[in-house]
Amino acid sequence: MEFEEHLFFGCSRFPASSKMWSLRNLDMNAKKAQAWGFDVIIATGIFVFGITIFFLYTINYPRGENQKIEDLLYEGNSIAEDIISKGSPENWTIDTVSKIGIMGDKAINQSKLEQFYQMALTDYGRTKSLFRTKYNYFVNASSSLEISGSNIEGIGNKPVNTINSIKISRVTLYKNKPITIEVQIWE
Repeated sequence: MEFEEHLFFGCSRFPASSKMWSLRNLDMNAKKAQAWGFDVIIATGIFVFGITIFFLYTINYPRGENQKIEDLLYEGNSIAEDIISKGSPENWTIDTVSKIGIMGDKAINQSKLEQFYQMALTDYGRTKSLFRTKYNYFVNASSSLEISGSNIEGIGNKPVNTINSIKISRVTLYKNKPITIEVQIWE
């Protein structure tokens, strides 16, 4: 039996035919270990990436449908209360308005109603800003409203295929008759 000198962990002589201690097998085992190590690194990277995405998603996830409905309800009530007020300043015009309100003395003021209608037609974004809302709105009434001698369907964006819609109703007087004003708000 021939002996060949190998240096492995301080040992100097092993049989040349011994596959357990040959350098060739050590190279193969080292390569397998390197491949296994690379797999672990890739798997760890994927795991860390997945955990990071999960936490970012849960942190930035919308608060849920119930919270959206509560937000819509709050903003809808706020808009309805603004509309059924005198506004600010009390005798506001399109140029001076800081809070839209269509009421006069316990009834809808026709000139404020017409100015609100014109503002919604020409600058809907401004009316949303004055109502302090990011949501779309549409205001209509139980009986027709009259603007410049013509009956109108409503004021604002008419809803089409809405998501999470809320309708708020308020009762007031219009032309000496009780009327229900409805404010619909949606995403």
